Amino acid sequence: MWLLWPFMTEFSPGELALQFELLAVQLKELTGSLAGTSESGGSPVLRLAVLTADVSGLVAYLLHNADQGALDGARYNLQVLHSLSEEMVTAVRAALADCDARIPARHGHCLARVQLDSAEREWLEFRPAAANEVPASLSCDLESGHPGSHGANAQMGDGVEWWIHWTLRASEIVERKGCWAETPDPKPYAPDEVDVCLLYAGHPGRHSFALGR
Repeated sequence: MWLLWPFMTEFSPGELALQFELLAVQLKELTGSLAGTSESGGSPVLRLAVLTADVSGLVAYLLHNADQGALDGARYNLQVLHSLSEEMVTAVRAALADCDARIPARHGHCLARVQLDSAEREWLEFRPAAANEVPASLSCDLESGHPGSHGANAQMGDGVEWWIHWTLRASEIVERKGCWAETPDPKPYAPDEVDVCLLYAGHPGRHSFALGR
């Protein structure tokens, strides 16, 4: 828990009290936020909120002990706080797993993301006939569970596209042709139009129009 790291260093009594006070405020705000968004009494998020409230209350005692110089009481409460922090780590992991299970897979898209540095973005934005401003972060455009590297359309040109492909170890920018697959547009007001696949030629998995946007 990053909020607890300040207590792992040495502070004067005044500095320690200030750190406890700041932590109490942060934990109370977090508790209110989490409790307000919880929909189920047995959800991991509500468990995390309850633990947060326990820690927030304990901080008040720590602050009092630090002010009064009762170091034995403060040390005991810190041990309790340590145990609670371990419970909070477990609760956070459970809450994250619960959130991941509830997140829709972007209509079948892979959820992987990649960060581009400034040099990559500048290079892409100055490609011949470049059409788009390149964001700092891109999502994989392929179908969830696809084989091989992830892929995101990073820039469009005149009859050519620049895709960034990445794995956990490396990334590269590859010049590709677009996929030519198309399907009738389902919108009733455009019966003669078609949906074109927005992926690259030879991509794995379903076409983009089958995945949704």
